[in-house]
Amino acid sequence: MSYNAHHTPGGHMQWGLLAPATVILGGAGLLFLAGAQEIGQNVGYGWQAGLAVAGGAAVLLLLALLYLPLQRSVLEAVEQGAVNARISTAEAVRQIIRDYVEGQLLRNHVRGSRHG
Repeated sequence: MSYNAHHTPGGHMQWGLLAPATVILGGAGLLFLAGAQEIGQNVGYGWQAGLAVAGGAAVLLLLALLYLPLQRSVLEAVEQGAVNARISTAEAVRQIIRDYVEGQLLRNHVRGSRHG
């Protein structure tokens, strides 16, 4: 029995909400960090720069926390697929990687034949 590498948690995740959250929170975090640099360059107070860095780090940490359920969900899907295929999780991961590499090689071959 082989592992179905196409089983993903995509149906359970709300990708439509995660993408704008990434853009908004990522942008806000970077703006905080850029503000800290600007404060430092313009001889602002040290506590102001520190506060901006802390704010940026907090926003980026919040963004990272949003991705934890997704990471857990993917791992659970791999484990469940391995159980269903009656193989080890390590073997399932090897098959996923092999399928990915073979897919990339095939795509590159097709692109090369179009331009060659």
